[in-house]
Amino acid sequence: MGIKLEKIIIKISSGEIEKIEAIMDKMALIPSVEMSPLSYGQHGNDIIANFDIDDGHFAMMVEKLYSANLNVLPTNDKVSQVLEFLYGKYGKKTFSKTALPQGSVSAPTQEIIDDCRNNGRYEDLIKIIKLVSIDPILKNNAKNSIPEAVKKNIDQNYNSVFINKHAIPSSIAALIKICSDVNLKTLNLQPLQKEAGLSAIAICENYLEYLDELIKISNNNQIPSVINVKAAVKFWEIVSKNIEKYPADTAAALKSTNFRFLENAFDIAQSEFSDTEKSYFDSFKNYIVSNKK
Repeated sequence: MGIKLEKIIIKISSGEIEKIEAIMDKMALIPSVEMSPLSYGQHGNDIIANFDIDDGHFAMMVEKLYSANLNVLPTNDKVSQVLEFLYGKYGKKTFSKTALPQGSVSAPTQEIIDDCRNNGRYEDLIKIIKLVSIDPILKNNAKNSIPEAVKKNIDQNYNSVFINKHAIPSSIAALIKICSDVNLKTLNLQPLQKEAGLSAIAICENYLEYLDELIKISNNNQIPSVINVKAAVKFWEIVSKNIEKYPADTAAALKSTNFRFLENAFDIAQSEFSDTEKSYFDSFKNYIVSNKK
């Protein structure tokens, strides 16, 4: 009969990943410990991390995490029982107390604004600046915090995929959401939106199993034109070196690429492309025109 494993799930900020890993490394020094690698991904505005550990060391690990001020989620009765014991030992801790209540941004404080900025929660900051009854100073602080929060969000989503491949789909989606956010465009944050789009393209380039996402990005009419074209160019730069290697991706491109839309996008943003990119764009167009049925 195999060793029984228990799952531990923790809600964290990006800066707490290393803290969890350090605790896991110390636990791994115990010869009898059985433990899976840490995995995590973006879930809305939160990062959810999880791993499995053998039943015999489960309570010890929960205690180590809780005593390190990490937010272990009471996902089942067994976790809840351990946490109840720890509440009596260490006191009940309040996690993310500065987070905005779901669906509400009432009574924002500077503490909330700082938390949103430091954790990449730019959407909550946008909600705050739209409030009618808000102190003008707080509103201005929230508005000034948005660029840093957006940048933090971009970095979190981009960096997470190199630690956990399971985060790739949600990270690409989050980056494209930033890239297409009309609120950010209104705030004249187009450079950050472009950075988000380029980060999504870079993820697809590093993980070629997501190459087809570049075609989806190239066809997205909600994002800057330069990102549409750069996604198409990057796709063709990779595929054209060995078309036979990517039959499914080339078939998807032939079926889905909207080249009339891409040509308009190219005309709008052509000053932002290098001669090499222009050459790949023309080559891709010729391939689509010659092979599309």
